[in-house]
Amino acid sequence: MVYKGKKLTNSYSGQQLVFLRTAAETNGSMLEMEMTLMGNSPEPPLHYHPLQSEEFRILTGKLTVRMGDNVREYGKGQYFAIPSRTPHSMWNAGAEAVVVNWKVQPALETAEFFEQAYNLGKPGLIDKIALARKYAHVFRLSKPHPVMLWLLYILVYPMIWLKKKC
Repeated sequence: MVYKGKKLTNSYSGQQLVFLRTAAETNGSMLEMEMTLMGNSPEPPLHYHPLQSEEFRILTGKLTVRMGDNVREYGKGQYFAIPSRTPHSMWNAGAEAVVVNWKVQPALETAEFFEQAYNLGKPGLIDKIALARKYAHVFRLSKPHPVMLWLLYILVYPMIWLKKKC
């Protein structure tokens, strides 16, 4: 259950999220979070949000951001926005933690996606595919193509079903 002030910690990466304003509080128009990325975090895979835009303000530290082919570093007080359908990734290349204010518009089921993803820690392939399929309207990997992911989901669905039954 998502609520204002709820804190999630990814057991694998140490990344933390605190929900500041939820979909319930904003009638679904926005989700606002504070994200903390630990030092020397690896670059995650490029991804995009098909129906959502994002806004970020750096509160402490420096955040490295890839948008398409461009890589840029943002520091304390700087702001940037990512339009929907724009492939991007972000990470902390420095030694100190980075804290970022993060807004997602509209909220959709982004908070629920993060709850499930963070609870998995470092998910295996089956969990990744199930999560990608369930939240495809919120989050998509840039590669492989969505059709390829759909086919992969069809192939592994029996394993996902069995895992839920056990």
